[in-house]
Amino acid sequence: MRLAVCADRYEWGGALALLALDATDPGDEDEYLELWCSLTVNLPGDPVASTWCSGEGHVVLDANNVPAALVEALVGAGVVELAGRSVRSGFCSYPLAVVPRDGADSPEAITSASERP
Repeated sequence: MRLAVCADRYEWGGALALLALDATDPGDEDEYLELWCSLTVNLPGDPVASTWCSGEGHVVLDANNVPAALVEALVGAGVVELAGRSVRSGFCSYPLAVVPRDGADSPEAITSASERP
């Protein structure tokens, strides 16, 4: 599968959101660039997450619903850089990450993933 990563903003809190769009088959008018999954989560009620996300390009990755292989592919492609820290919400731990400046300037970065969760 081929994915396009695009940037948006969460309505509540205004944090940066990263979305994966299905870019597998440009000839498929029904599914080409349809939302495949959200790569990030919005945790405006968490003080650590909201402080982190107030920084330019800072995101909280959705490790609960995004396969680890896709997170690794995003890091390998330079779309995100892991910060080495995480926040907890419920039973899940979500890694903090940064979209590099060149990644933020080109949110149409393409990466591949082998399977969907």
